[in-house]
Amino acid sequence: MKNIKWVMLTLMVSIMVSGYGGECGSQSNTDSGSSTPPPVTLYPPSAPSSLIANTISSSQIYLSWVDNSNNEYNFEMWRKTGPTGTYSRIATPYDNVTSYSNTGLSASTTYYYKVRAVGAGGDSSYSNEAWATTSISGGGDDAWDPTDDASTGGTWLTPATSNQSHGPHTLSATDNYDWYRISMTAGNTYYFNTTGGSGDNYGELYNASGGLVASDDDSGGGTQFSLSYIAASTQTYYLRVHAYTIGNAWSGSLNYYYSGGGGGDTTPPTVLSVSPANGATGVPVSGNITVTFSEAMNQTTAQEAFAISLAPAGWNWSWSGNTMTFTPTSDRTYGTTYTCQIRITAKDLAGNNIASQYEWIFTTVSLLAVDNYIWVANYSSGNVTRIKKTDSATTTIAVGTQPFGIAVDDTYCWVANYSSNNVTRIKKSDSSTSTIAVGTGPQGIAVDATYVWVANAASNNVTRILKSNLTTTTISVGTNPKGIAVDGTYVWVANYNSGTVTVITKSDLSTGTFTLGGNPFGVAVDTTYVWVTNWTSNNVTRITKSNFNTTTIAVENTPKGVAVDGTYVWVVNGGSNNVTRIKKSDSTTTTIAVGIGPYGVAVDSTYCWVANNSDFNVTRILKSDLTKTTISVGSYPNSVGDMTGYAYDNYNNQ
Repeated sequence: MKNIKWVMLTLMVSIMVSGYGGECGSQSNTDSGSSTPPPVTLYPPSAPSSLIANTISSSQIYLSWVDNSNNEYNFEMWRKTGPTGTYSRIATPYDNVTSYSNTGLSASTTYYYKVRAVGAGGDSSYSNEAWATTSISGGGDDAWDPTDDASTGGTWLTPATSNQSHGPHTLSATDNYDWYRISMTAGNTYYFNTTGGSGDNYGELYNASGGLVASDDDSGGGTQFSLSYIAASTQTYYLRVHAYTIGNAWSGSLNYYYSGGGGGDTTPPTVLSVSPANGATGVPVSGNITVTFSEAMNQTTAQEAFAISLAPAGWNWSWSGNTMTFTPTSDRTYGTTYTCQIRITAKDLAGNNIASQYEWIFTTVSLLAVDNYIWVANYSSGNVTRIKKTDSATTTIAVGTQPFGIAVDDTYCWVANYSSNNVTRIKKSDSSTSTIAVGTGPQGIAVDATYVWVANAASNNVTRILKSNLTTTTISVGTNPKGIAVDGTYVWVANYNSGTVTVITKSDLSTGTFTLGGNPFGVAVDTTYVWVTNWTSNNVTRITKSNFNTTTIAVENTPKGVAVDGTYVWVVNGGSNNVTRIKKSDSTTTTIAVGIGPYGVAVDSTYCWVANNSDFNVTRILKSDLTKTTISVGSYPNSVGDMTGYAYDNYNNQ
């Protein structure tokens, strides 16, 4: 009978097709009075919804969903391990089935699930994604009840209206849970808690279908659990008493009783609001998540019921009235959609579980939308000018002595301070600063997803800064290194006095050398080429990354900084007060006049930005028509940066 809907649908289609126009097969294809049977349209079933995953044990997760169709042949359950795993089909439950128990799982592992319906008209779309983490593994017998490690073998408890006690007993360090069976009557409120002894535990109550209906960790005081539940129906329920971790035993007594007829608060709590709101976009990568409930909650159960996709490494909880706040200890990822859930295990102070799982999504701001600024290192002012791209408003931030190079990533602006032999790290969100010591005379600086790379002109080396903890490593290069650029595989360093480029392999810090001549100064990189300005020979060397072949392109006098976008290379010529724009496809050049003594350059999707060292300003060139605007900055600006360089490996070439 399991496939009755499919059988009936098949028979109906067969009758409709074969029976059109008379007896089966009686029509001739050449009969002028015959008609073509009308087409039979088969529609895919509606997608199932409200998929919920609940942990049963270290090897089992119970799943339930809502069947929204009447024409499915069966369902398909899909699973992946962890948020970055790959989904594969694990089961095909029959039609009309709305639950599935996934067994044989690994302990302490998070599994993700989705389900869809399959019918004669095709497959439905998938349900929502649900996930759960299996508990830690236990095993063997213990001193409490050595034969009740499975729920169906649990010891029977018979609650009375007065308190009953079971124990004192011990859960051992090698087998950390036991099951109990309780026959409950609909409407009665049942209470369970543990007292005495030592160690940490928690309790979980399941219905006969394996669904978790109540749980608690520490509400009983100290590390003891205390939970209550109003029986939704008359049936057998299953209580699991669980030591909190393997290797940490628990001892004490289990207490239990019931009160008849329910009574008191029987209204399930609801979620009134969340922040970020459901469907919100452009959400900052830093910040809290808040959930406001309709009434006071059992805080432990509410916190344990919260889940978020791509969970951070750590977080903290706080409460204000009925509002729960989740504070991650690390930033979220740019341009990413997050799914949050409050599962049905959340309950109010009366023990009422939330009526249904609450789920919402939000999307963080894209990376390119965050950095709406250009950052300029002012050599003689000892500061950085931050220019807002939309209106050219400026802000000044103090850094070290004689800031020279500048680089920007998604979170920080990094400034190489030539005379103070350090790097200032500016946090973009609040302009706070910190300092990292590097080599002598740092000038060029570049950044990737993991490291900051600093060219130390006076100590002939490169300092590599690990962004996560600011530890440093030193790599020897040529003489008087100036410019530096980084891609996914290499770091490229222009050695002014050596007439060479040092190539550092990022994976093992091994080095190689190109001889160029002409005092190489600036360096930029894209997906195909490395571009090096040669100060005294007035040209640019283009290095093909795939085979290290070189080509020379003439520019104007004393080329210094260089930047690259998807179409052009932009070279500032300090001796001729202009910019040479090189078309990458054919090496044709265009000259654009700028201020006096141009030194540094950066480029984004709309503008080219040039730091004019002797004019104390920045020329902004509109790339579409080469019109220009001048913006005043600090004294002797040497370099300018936004996401240049970093953009190529991480942000789709801007």
